[in-house]
Amino acid sequence: MPAPLRIPAHPASEGLAFGPPVRPGGVDVPDDLTTDVSFADAAAATAARLLGLADAARGDGRTEEADVLEAYGLIAEDPALAKDVDARTAAGTPLVRAVRDAIAAMSATFAAMDDAYFAQRAEDVRGVGRELLTTLAGAAPDALPLPDGAIIVADDLTPADTVRMDLTRVGAFATERGGPTSHTAIVARAAGIPAVVGATGLLAAVDGSTLLMVDGHDGVVVVDPDGDVVADAELRMGAHKEREVARRRYRGRAVTFDGQRVLVAANVGSVEEVADAVEAGSDGVGLFRSEFLFLGRDEAPSTAEQSAAYRTAVEAFEDPTIVRTLDIGGDKEVPYLQLPSEQNPFLGVRGLRLCLQRPELFDAQLDALLTVDAPDRLRVMFPMVATPAEFAAGRERLLARARALGVAAPPVGVMVETTSAALLAPHLAEQAAFFSIGTNDLTQYVTSADRTHGDLGALQDPANPAVLELIRRTVTAGGAAGIPTGVCGEAAGDPAMVALLVGLGVEELSVAPVRTDLVRWLVDQLDPARVRDVATRAVGLPDAEAVRELVAPLLP
Repeated sequence: MPAPLRIPAHPASEGLAFGPPVRPGGVDVPDDLTTDVSFADAAAATAARLLGLADAARGDGRTEEADVLEAYGLIAEDPALAKDVDARTAAGTPLVRAVRDAIAAMSATFAAMDDAYFAQRAEDVRGVGRELLTTLAGAAPDALPLPDGAIIVADDLTPADTVRMDLTRVGAFATERGGPTSHTAIVARAAGIPAVVGATGLLAAVDGSTLLMVDGHDGVVVVDPDGDVVADAELRMGAHKEREVARRRYRGRAVTFDGQRVLVAANVGSVEEVADAVEAGSDGVGLFRSEFLFLGRDEAPSTAEQSAAYRTAVEAFEDPTIVRTLDIGGDKEVPYLQLPSEQNPFLGVRGLRLCLQRPELFDAQLDALLTVDAPDRLRVMFPMVATPAEFAAGRERLLARARALGVAAPPVGVMVETTSAALLAPHLAEQAAFFSIGTNDLTQYVTSADRTHGDLGALQDPANPAVLELIRRTVTAGGAAGIPTGVCGEAAGDPAMVALLVGLGVEELSVAPVRTDLVRWLVDQLDPARVRDVATRAVGLPDAEAVRELVAPLLP
């Protein structure tokens, strides 16, 4: 009997699962379908459905999915798309064919721009196209029916796909495309579901199979595993459950690395997620994504509304809460702010740059932060800082608002996510109270690869030695100035990266609340001398794959 087929992939969320493969599929809509529905009505119904999904996702705390779904709703009613469809139908093309061709043309236009950001928009347009065709077919895509333990296999998954799934029935995710910061990976880690991405040839290989095994630790999919594979995996699953029990004992417990406490804080975007962080026993909030207070609404939140949200987080913990000021731009759109269109928003006016250009917006947020009146437990962090002058301008704005209100200003730090901020860290450290490294964007900028681009997922690995070198430089600069350095990107919850980060001297790891026990347990298991040696050697290696091979023997 031939050995079971093993498909190599990139680990995205640890764990191991067996189950039947389920491939989410769209509705098959023939080009000559006869329908009485106009395109305008179909577009409006599709947009309403997508916005309804966005509201449901936001209500469940799935904010990243909600943001993308809201953007999908805007694409569905794009006037340029409607104009193209109308022109095609006026020329005699059947409506379904016209929509399909217009979507293909719009997608091709974005893809031809030779720009990573717009290549991802091409993927978004195709996703919206599938939704429009489903509407024209008179179908109402509800929750995807899943057997217990379903292994979701796909080329890639969009928020419209995952938000329709009952994640309690999903055993694992496996996709052909994507990387560590892809939508699939983020959803899987947040839900504690095993996942692999970048499994080339997956769909063809699983055609006709009845059982899959997904190993989110080693990064492999086994098609129709035999008895030996199953027996070995069951032993490993048993060991994994034992580790889960051991990790649960770390709930609310302080951990140290070589005698130095390592804070394991939470990434949150809402008051509801603050409650999750409290339940997880997090060491404060390492990243409060304040922009989520501004999304999914028709006007900016008031100063009082913002202040109440920040105060809820601050009062929930003894350890500090770090609030990132408004980080709009890039992949986050806020229609009511009427921001100008940019050719590449990831390199445009976003984060602190935007706040300095919109002082009325910035001042309202700074006043909200200052009226929390807890300078001992509140920290403020500016995103998208590229130069010391930018940081100085933001810091002076905060101090000026504090003087105007007659209150003390909280400590203010830099979110190190641009290459220039990492290289200029010694100068930034002269002004900043702390550093927090945003590894998602830092990796994106170092590798010149859009982190939302499915085809470039393999480049989005923070174990890239170039990224590690910039982390090392930042930590060194912070140490020399006597200020702490944390990490608040997805890397902070990646076991291999946890070892590298603490080995390089990072003092705080901010993660999704569901990862808190794992990270605490892992930090406590590491051998400081070996970890520091490996972290130093890793910076000199040629690629992320070599780094992960070097780190693997250190992990329990």
